[in-house]
Amino acid sequence: MARARTSPRQGSRPPLPPRGASAGSFEAPLRWAPWAILAGGAVVFQGALRYFFGQDDFAGLARASGVLPRMRGVWRYVSGQLYFDAMWRSAGLHAWVYHSTSLAAHLGCALLLYHLLARRLSRPAALVGAIGFATHPALYTALYSISGIGEILACLFALAALRFAVAPGPWTWAAPAAFALSLLAKESTLLLPVAMAIGFGLPPRERERVRRPALACALLAAAYAVEFLRSDVFRVRGGLPENAAYALAGPLDAGRNLLTYLGWTSNLFLPTVRGVGDAVDPLVFPWGVALGVICLAGLLSPALRSRGWASAGLTWVLFLIPVLPLKSHTYHYYLYAPMTAAAWALGAAFDGLVSARLTPRAATAAAVSWPRRSRSRGPCSSTRSRPSRSSSRTCAATRRWTAPGSPATSMTPCVAPRSRAAPASRSGRRRSPRACGTRSGSRWSATGPPTSARRSSMAWGFA
Repeated sequence: MARARTSPRQGSRPPLPPRGASAGSFEAPLRWAPWAILAGGAVVFQGALRYFFGQDDFAGLARASGVLPRMRGVWRYVSGQLYFDAMWRSAGLHAWVYHSTSLAAHLGCALLLYHLLARRLSRPAALVGAIGFATHPALYTALYSISGIGEILACLFALAALRFAVAPGPWTWAAPAAFALSLLAKESTLLLPVAMAIGFGLPPRERERVRRPALACALLAAAYAVEFLRSDVFRVRGGLPENAAYALAGPLDAGRNLLTYLGWTSNLFLPTVRGVGDAVDPLVFPWGVALGVICLAGLLSPALRSRGWASAGLTWVLFLIPVLPLKSHTYHYYLYAPMTAAAWALGAAFDGLVSARLTPRAATAAAVSWPRRSRSRGPCSSTRSRPSRSSSRTCAATRRWTAPGSPATSMTPCVAPRSRAAPASRSGRRRSPRACGTRSGSRWSATGPPTSARRSSMAWGFA
């Protein structure tokens, strides 16, 4: 006996939204986003390729060529010795190769940051944050100076450690290895384990998984700190005069440094930048005060707090603590690692304040376009047993998903496909029609999705 014809893919499982979805079609996959990040960073910093070596670069070249003795100990051994060894053998004195490597590493940091942001925020918000990091003018000294590769490599390995910390299986234990490489590049990421513990760069559902990797990274940080103090690289234990390069600052000087770094972070517009010197800059103090007020005011917003606003602000401070007490060292490239936290805050602000306004339009557009698509691959079937051919059955299945802290909800009606008869089973019986959103032999039911779908922050409802 021939089987009755049924509509294709009737009752099939509807597609899930991408990870980190906000709502509606606002969360469309941005396949061009990595190319936009690469283009933005390359256009802004392509001028570094025409520069020669700087004053600090010749010490690394001399160690690699044997003119100066090699570095001893673990302090910055990756960026100060191994990097120059590899580049000296492959590039010699061709400065553009060194600058190209720095630019490539910088763009790698931006792409990895975009990946981490997209796991927590919507993809447009992740794109805004990543481009803000890739093109920020305060990072110019890290790319125009070849010796600034230490900041870039430290940040790159730190972001890799954050990603490995939530990776499945044995990849989780690659996080301590990546963090060790970050410390060997530069000590600016020393407090990364604390940032991991407060949830920086992690969705809320994955914070429990990072406890053991964060503990291992904390032990590595403690061991590095002990070795750093024992070796006394900057001769701090013997006492330094006030005019020394690494003299420690008092509370007032540390406050001035903090306002300068806050001002450099927020003042990124060409007409308002009045200087590019690496020193305490009183001209940006108003910008720093304004940014501090905005950070504190953002803590009052549930939408921003749910998107990691507080952890981003704390991480910005944590990455600056190793250099904040330096009296004579207030440099732009010290903002390289903290700028990842600033990019996170920028993406969170975009996602919380802008996407909520765009969502109603996206939901309306989706409601208009979905019925056409559902006639060929509708996710639901009707509860009526034998409808007429000319009738169009509309089920009230709705898809609802909201980003953390977002009140927006998209409701998309779907039109069930026409079917002449209920499908026949192999035993000859006709299957009973299923409720909207179900599928024979599957774990979908009218009460909701399976456990895996519940974990994806999507809620299904039926009116």
